[in-house]
Amino acid sequence: LVGQYENIDIIISCDCVWLVSMMDGVLNSVASIFEMSKSDDITFLMSFQRRDTKEGNKSDTFTTVERVLASVQERGWTSKCLAWRPVVVKGEDDFKQEKEVFIFEIKP
Repeated sequence: LVGQYENIDIIISCDCVWLVSMMDGVLNSVASIFEMSKSDDITFLMSFQRRDTKEGNKSDTFTTVERVLASVQERGWTSKCLAWRPVVVKGEDDFKQEKEVFIFEIKP
């Protein structure tokens, strides 16, 4: 199994940690690949759409940008925002909200 991961030099995830309950599973999987890869320049590219609620970082449901970055930093990894764009999403009753989408480059 380790041999399958030795040559990985890039991991890509798109909007996979928007729920708090998803964060540890995704980052633990990335950590395992980081450890097994023999690449000197392995990179994790992660897109993330902001879904902040009134509770902010205290939300039990939705992950915030700050929570994502704190979780990355707690693991001793570095992160850099490669891109940021506003997007309009359709909410309840056709109400349109402007949100933000980020692309982060994360390295061990």
